[in-house]
Amino acid sequence: MALNINIPLAQQATNQAFTGQTRQLAQAAAPVLINLSPQPAQAKVVREGFQVPAVALDIAKAGFFIDNLAQIDVRQEPRVVSQSVPAGTKVLPGQAVDLVLALTRDIPINIFQTPHRALAGQALNVLTDGLLQDNVVRQTLLTYSAPADVPAADKAALTAQFNQQGITIDETSADTGFAAAFNTARSALAFR
Repeated sequence: MALNINIPLAQQATNQAFTGQTRQLAQAAAPVLINLSPQPAQAKVVREGFQVPAVALDIAKAGFFIDNLAQIDVRQEPRVVSQSVPAGTKVLPGQAVDLVLALTRDIPINIFQTPHRALAGQALNVLTDGLLQDNVVRQTLLTYSAPADVPAADKAALTAQFNQQGITIDETSADTGFAAAFNTARSALAFR
């Protein structure tokens, strides 16, 4: 069923329905604009303080070039380490957000809170290219948000994987226990 509304009539009904402050709020509400133009959105990319100009490409030549590029292993791509706007903050369209990118081989594990002692001083690629290649390990780390939530069977399996990677679990110290290894590996997943 389709509903046709005469806008002046709808406005009149709205004005009769609202009184006082409610009417003022309804009238002050900004209209919602929807861009239906056939023009695609234009990205505003800024590099070194200057807007990067748009490039006119020969589609055939560019397509041939792109099709023949060697693929880069995902593990060799840089990861975002920090940004100028705090995480979760909404930004206005066009607002600049500076990103810091780095390869996992250049990011020290010591950036995490209380990393496992066996991993201190090493780079993230030790985990992203090793332990975190195992699907079961990744699934277990993503299933549980805290080390205390891991059931005994999964904890034993993870401990065995940690030991295979040279991350010895010793509960006599906080920085060598299961919690430290679990939290370090789970944090490293963000960079995988």
